[in-house]
Amino acid sequence: MLNQVKGFIKNQKLFGPGDKIVVAVSGGPDSMALLHIMQELKSSWDLTLIAAHLHHGLRSQADEDLDLLREQCRAWGITLEVKHLDIASLAREDKRSLEEMGRICRYDFFAEVLQRHQAQYIATAHHQEDNAESVLLHLLRGSGIQGLRGILPINNNIVRPMLGISKAQIMEYISKNQIPYGVDYSNNDLRFTRNRIRHELIPCLREKYNPQLINTLNQLADIVRQEDDWLQDLTVGCWQEIVTEGPDRLVIAIQPFSAAHPAAQRRLVMAVCRRLTGLEGWEKKDIDSIIRLGQSPGSSHYLRLRKSLMVYKVYDQLVFTTRQRKKVAFNYPLTVPGQVYIEETGELVSCFVLPREKCGPQSRDTLLDWDRVKGALFLRSRLPGDRFAASPTSTSTKLKEYFIKNKIPWADRERIPILASDLGRIYALVGQAVDNDARVTSRTEYILVIKRERLNKTDQV
Repeated sequence: MLNQVKGFIKNQKLFGPGDKIVVAVSGGPDSMALLHIMQELKSSWDLTLIAAHLHHGLRSQADEDLDLLREQCRAWGITLEVKHLDIASLAREDKRSLEEMGRICRYDFFAEVLQRHQAQYIATAHHQEDNAESVLLHLLRGSGIQGLRGILPINNNIVRPMLGISKAQIMEYISKNQIPYGVDYSNNDLRFTRNRIRHELIPCLREKYNPQLINTLNQLADIVRQEDDWLQDLTVGCWQEIVTEGPDRLVIAIQPFSAAHPAAQRRLVMAVCRRLTGLEGWEKKDIDSIIRLGQSPGSSHYLRLRKSLMVYKVYDQLVFTTRQRKKVAFNYPLTVPGQVYIEETGELVSCFVLPREKCGPQSRDTLLDWDRVKGALFLRSRLPGDRFAASPTSTSTKLKEYFIKNKIPWADRERIPILASDLGRIYALVGQAVDNDARVTSRTEYILVIKRERLNKTDQV
């Protein structure tokens, strides 16, 4: 079996000579066999090994298993890292199952050990039966093609050297090499879905339908994994055409997205969600709701999903971000000439008055007839009921209607400085439009010039 594992490691390019590896060890037969195999490879491959064990605080015999593991690590000269947690309490607090919370805490701990020791990989003891169980579990949950890949031989920095061997081979190896191990009787607890699949569903399917079920499911996982790799290459091409990346968000352009194949749409959405949250297990209902959001008419719609993920429909875009949108409100007095720094938006607004013949404004400047501007002036954010006339041919309308007509995103609407008087009159949306009564005409003698400059980035959608 040792040679079979060595061949699998080389074929799958899991790791190589000189690597430092964290070995996840529960103390059961699978992980103890893995630790022994890694110990056998240690000298010839020049490996550095660190065993990592998470004490879940769930079983009375867990302390005995830990003592056994400590003794064995001392005998083999392997560094052992241990962490104690109360998984039951954590699961209740986070409203998760024991299975899910245990898995999350284990991998978080393994990642801590990896970073502390500056190791390259985390090795786990998954084998063929584990892989078959995972395929069936994902199938029963209605998983897509990525769930049917089963357990990957290598996933980022997690490697599974024993994925190509069976449980029977492991037990034979344990017996032959007289490797001590503990028994986790919770693996027989049929309250857990995976245990029911292991002890009830798989034996039934083997007996009544396919004696080679484990091999068949592992073959299926291999085929699906290869086809998924091919589809992933296609998805990367779609990503480059459809998705743009910002410092705290990812944006999908709705028009080319809608024209893509439904399978490509699902994969793109899942890829975006994973990129922002690191969460693999996005459900079909989440993906479908995001796709429907992109198909919905109008704008300013949004979804609030897990892991603080927000998805906004902003006209012809779907904006994904984990940074919460904050309501912006400001009101600053403006002296002419003078300048105001708007802290809420990170912008500097400057203004001055010039005779018409000396005015050589830049294209983005906001220009007003200075003689038409009355009262004390303020720069403020929008308020309910705001109205102004945006063109010579229009009458005074609600500011909201102007924003909708000009397709100005919701977040930008709150950040546009509004030039208003103490009399409640709106003269301009700085950088956007000027009210008709304050517009520069052929009769204008003096021009109020307003410049808007972004000094630093602020949170926005």
